[in-house]
Amino acid sequence: MRGSNKKGISKSSKIILMLAVIVAILIGFGSWQYLNTQKTTVYLYNNDFSQGTRISKEMFASTQLDTSVCNAMAGTGNRYVTADDIMQYIAAGDCLLVDVAKYTVSSANQFVASGGTEIESRLAKNMVSVELPVESVAGFSAGVRIGSRLNVVTGYTVDMTKSADLIFQDLLVVDVVNDSNGVLKSVYVEVEPSESVHLMHSIMFENTAVSIIKPGYYTPINSTQAFYKRNYSSEVMDIYFGGTQSEPAGSHGQQSNNGVTLGQGQGVQY
Repeated sequence: MRGSNKKGISKSSKIILMLAVIVAILIGFGSWQYLNTQKTTVYLYNNDFSQGTRISKEMFASTQLDTSVCNAMAGTGNRYVTADDIMQYIAAGDCLLVDVAKYTVSSANQFVASGGTEIESRLAKNMVSVELPVESVAGFSAGVRIGSRLNVVTGYTVDMTKSADLIFQDLLVVDVVNDSNGVLKSVYVEVEPSESVHLMHSIMFENTAVSIIKPGYYTPINSTQAFYKRNYSSEVMDIYFGGTQSEPAGSHGQQSNNGVTLGQGQGVQY
């Protein structure tokens, strides 16, 4: 019976195969090590910042983080911000949506998604802005600026009695708008939501004027000095100007509200 001849793998082939396996192992280990040591640039906050802070490049410091850590955020709906993200936030006037702590990594869900404007970032929590149109409100000058403080006086007439009422003191100006020629057009002030109705009513239906306060030197006006009225009927004016009445026809008096917002006083109800 004829036997079959089996040929084994030659010694040289075995060496080549072993070398191929070793090379494959080395390549695989190298790739794994490279992927695990690859770094991505991320951005840390260099201080504590509160909600509403407008974004600026001075708020951030860059550092390196393992790419695997960054990739772990995939599918969560969030990601670490890039330098391009930060520049876009600045250009859009975005502000922080939450309070952030120093040295924490900045992520995309910490910013106002729709783009916060400058005026939005200046408003305190739970406050709103009200526009004071220069064409409707007297007393503005070219010197009013963001950060100025204003008193607001409203004037109205009931029958023949004309009244002036200091309705707001020390309001913060949060924005100033000029027209294309640089002429002052509107001023926006910060008030509480319930107070905004009062202020807008005065602008729409009464004569409203403002006075600019010197920063750091304002003394609040007490309630007895914040309201003035005078009767302009003919007989009262005859008495007043005829000199037979020792006291002026004007009178004072109204209710104060927390020392900042002053009520309309007597004779008018809202």
